[in-house]
Amino acid sequence: MKRCLTSKIRCDRDYAMALSSVAAQGLKIDRCDELTGSLITSSWRSIMEELENTGKLIKQNADLIESKALDTLNTMYTEKRKARKMYQEEHTRIAQQFSHVS
Repeated sequence: MKRCLTSKIRCDRDYAMALSSVAAQGLKIDRCDELTGSLITSSWRSIMEELENTGKLIKQNADLIESKALDTLNTMYTEKRKARKMYQEEHTRIAQQFSHVS
């Protein structure tokens, strides 16, 4: 589970960086003097800005998953280890008591 979440976070961050890169390249195309002030230019700029915002949101989501989900998962793993250890100790204690009675 942890490996899957870590992989998803890494892929989301890579995807967000790629979207930001595409948006940056797309905004460079926008600087053409022939189309200054046209609807096409403003639409293109709007698309690139939304693409960049989408990349930022994906990165924020990946950071949120890392901070909350992975921390919660690590806490659950720790609790599971403690519960298993406590169960094994209790089982050993009961087995020893049973062997003394028999």
